[in-house]
Amino acid sequence: MLHSVEKSPQLIQFVLNHLRKQDEFEMIEQFGINFKNIVFDVAMNSEIYGIVDDDNNFVGFYGVRKISEDVAEICLLSTDKLKLNGVSFLLQARKYIELWKIKYKKLQNFVYKKNTLAIKWLKWLGFTLVNADDKRMFFYR
Repeated sequence: MLHSVEKSPQLIQFVLNHLRKQDEFEMIEQFGINFKNIVFDVAMNSEIYGIVDDDNNFVGFYGVRKISEDVAEICLLSTDKLKLNGVSFLLQARKYIELWKIKYKKLQNFVYKKNTLAIKWLKWLGFTLVNADDKRMFFYR
């Protein structure tokens, strides 16, 4: 079973150093090869929660970054261990998304087209996806 915890610099850095390959490719596409420093800073200054398993192993992090009073970017980055407990994560994530829908009128971001697991989960969570360009899909709710 997975649990949400307060973020920490150690958790964020661990996840960035052990990303699923599809998440890593997505971050390189968006921010370039030196994405870790950028994403670390954004994560530490956003409403981000850590994901740990029953043994307190770091599995990932997720949350929102406020863009305006009405809009937030939603994010999820994880290690391969998240896939082992995907249903557990999705059930918890749904609760947070419902809270964020109250706080923001629109939740949005981009996902790398080859990040098939993230796309599958976004659809399950009720997000709408549309083509943005050859490499990315825009998603919103």
